[in-house]
Amino acid sequence: MLLSIAYSLSCPACRRLDSAGMASAYLTCRQSYVERGAALAEALALRQETAYDASLLMDRVMATGTEVDDQLGPLFSAATLLVGACTTKQAAAR
Repeated sequence: MLLSIAYSLSCPACRRLDSAGMASAYLTCRQSYVERGAALAEALALRQETAYDASLLMDRVMATGTEVDDQLGPLFSAATLLVGACTTKQAAAR
């Protein structure tokens, strides 16, 4: 698998996030969202850093208390991956 970041919420970048504010449904499905994003990143030949950034973005959004319907999980993973890819591309252009 592309992501060696099957990371937990205890990773250094996540320690600043309030997982208590995250919906329990998200915490239950989080690993599958990260895996979906990783698989999509691999299929699109994106850098591992992009998938990692997308996972962090997903956690940041969910730390606001937002709820995501599980049926929208694949779309949520893809959307954060798109944002991560755009951000990585902009950073590389600098």
